[in-house]
Amino acid sequence: MGIDSLFPIINWPEVAILGTGTVNVEPVWQQNQFVPCPMISLVLGFDHRVINGADGARFLNYLKQLLEAPFLLAL
Repeated sequence: MGIDSLFPIINWPEVAILGTGTVNVEPVWQQNQFVPCPMISLVLGFDHRVINGADGARFLNYLKQLLEAPFLLAL
């Protein structure tokens, strides 16, 4: 729908919800030049009574690694 980012709201009995934005191609500096790279915003909303904030951050970092190297899903 062309949304760059959003903030998902948790509804009971959910514990967490992942919101994704649109994939945009942005220039990223690599070595000595700009290279076009697909970028997406991810927002994880979760109930802090159930999930520790550090665990949520680790999950997002792991998801980022999988999206950057999808062949890891086969391992």
